[in-house]
Amino acid sequence: MHKLYFIADSSTTSLVNINHIKKLEPKYSKTIQFIYLNNVGVDSLMHAVSQFEKGNAIALINYFQDEKGNPLNFNSLVQEIARPTNVPIFLDSEALLGEGIIGGIINNGFAHGREVAVLALRFIDENNYIPNERIAHPKNNYYFDYRIMQKFDISEKLLPENSIIINKPHTVLVRYLRYIVLLFGIISFLLLIVLLLLMNIKRRKKAEAVVKQKLEEIRDQNIKLESANQLVSDMNARLEDINKHLTVTNEELNKAKEKSEEADRLKSAFLANMSHEIRTPLNAIIGFSSLLVDPFTTSEDQEQFIRIINSNSDQLVRIIDDILDLSKIEAGQLKISNEIFCVNEILTDLVYLFRKHNNNQLVEIRLSKFTDKCRLMLQSDPTRFKQILTNLVSNAVKYTDRGIVEVGFSLDDDHEVTFYVKDTGIGIERKYFADIFDRFWKIEEITNIVYSGAGLGLAISKRLCEMMGGRIWLESEPGKGSTFYFTQPAYFIRGGSKDSKSVSAACKGKNNWNGYTVAVVEDEVNNLQLLIKILERQNANVIGFKSGNEVVDYFRNNKDYPVNLILMDIKMPGMDGYMAAKLVRNICPDIPIIAQTAYAMVDDIVKLKDSVFDDFIIKPIKTGLLIEKICNFISND
Repeated sequence: MHKLYFIADSSTTSLVNINHIKKLEPKYSKTIQFIYLNNVGVDSLMHAVSQFEKGNAIALINYFQDEKGNPLNFNSLVQEIARPTNVPIFLDSEALLGEGIIGGIINNGFAHGREVAVLALRFIDENNYIPNERIAHPKNNYYFDYRIMQKFDISEKLLPENSIIINKPHTVLVRYLRYIVLLFGIISFLLLIVLLLLMNIKRRKKAEAVVKQKLEEIRDQNIKLESANQLVSDMNARLEDINKHLTVTNEELNKAKEKSEEADRLKSAFLANMSHEIRTPLNAIIGFSSLLVDPFTTSEDQEQFIRIINSNSDQLVRIIDDILDLSKIEAGQLKISNEIFCVNEILTDLVYLFRKHNNNQLVEIRLSKFTDKCRLMLQSDPTRFKQILTNLVSNAVKYTDRGIVEVGFSLDDDHEVTFYVKDTGIGIERKYFADIFDRFWKIEEITNIVYSGAGLGLAISKRLCEMMGGRIWLESEPGKGSTFYFTQPAYFIRGGSKDSKSVSAACKGKNNWNGYTVAVVEDEVNNLQLLIKILERQNANVIGFKSGNEVVDYFRNNKDYPVNLILMDIKMPGMDGYMAAKLVRNICPDIPIIAQTAYAMVDDIVKLKDSVFDDFIIKPIKTGLLIEKICNFISND
């Protein structure tokens, strides 16, 4: 089926013409497809006409303004449209005939003008003027441009009867017609003599004309067949491209489906695992808490129960921290700070804590010997750096039954430091190296052995490492252990390792804070009682306050009372900890103030560091860490 494209703008004239054309469309719908390009932008129109296929045509209705109503140079635009298109353009105006337009039913402007002139003369001559006289519609003619017809191989035989063809070159017969007529007159008498010969010639010419007509018809049919073959070839090529595109799309959809199904499976496994991981420590906490008040529980049992409760509480806090960190990372809300800190101190503290809580005597947790040779300073986020190392060491200890877990670093030539955690544990096959850093993925996927953990530690470590400008990878062999590496930029060396001092060594043993007074501000009664008990066991004098207003009023009325340190809660009814600390600092500027808060997000920690507080501690509060922080401000006798 051939296509006829109607191009028009959004003017009233265009809309009227289009409506008239649409009434004619059913008459030709079996052989011609009518396509309307209304109110199309110039760039879009130029691109569209360049894509039209041979065998179709364009009817240019009206295009004097663009899609926004701005006027256009119609003559220039028509010439621009005619240049790239592969189909003839029909127009009802003689203005552009011979300028790229093949023709059409052309309004005779000369006849219009002549009738207007006659009407004007009658108007001047009042005697002949007839009121309300209208101009008659002059007859329109079919005009066609011979050069455009040749461009699209359009035969004159296809044109309507009495069509006028312009730009047609003169034949030899036309140029010498008058000479031929003269010669014909001279030899006309000879025709009478050779009548029989002429009759034979006439028959021969008639036969030749028939043959020529048949040949032209065959040629026209061949042209149409070639166009049809080209159209079929183009359609086949397009179908092949579509099939290729559909094949690629199906492959991508299958991959996306498999990935979605894998994600759903991992999420389901994660939820089931999280239920197990959260309920397990909760079960221990609740169960052993109830046994503590059992009258048949001995003091030795109570100490063991307390250790179990503390261990499971730490495990529960780590699970909740991992979930919160992953949520913030995926939401793009986790921020990385930029500080200079000593790596040796963090490594020493980390190894000390893991040794302290390690119950497997067959596993040695140690620092590499290289860490004693230099004091390494790093410019990064110390909290997130320690979190990455903690996750890696925790996994190494978890999957190692016997042998060593070693933590260390090496300095590279490209001013990059590489940290590593090496173990002699179960190891992992190379084909799982990429999967192990996916969220929710656990080693029990391939070992069928259930290990504790939520399957988030390595995924979080990878994202944190990349956010801090580094990269993370591993080397492993099943049955021989694994080594996890990660890099960090921007390091420098300062002094020797002997200058470093472990935070965990700042305060050891039983403290005697007799004579020291600590003010504790906490609105939760149970938390207040807990802090008072911890401090009283260190022989400190403790004053408790339940709100910010209470502690501020106390210092306003007792400026000279010897308070050596303040533990300030942040979130309290009425006046919060920030405002209370600021007002107390104005009254007693020399008293150290340590914030204690349940806000554990990085933004909150940064705010605490930049505020009036001398230090801070995150809830749930660990007794040992609290005493260590207080030791920095109160001497141990």
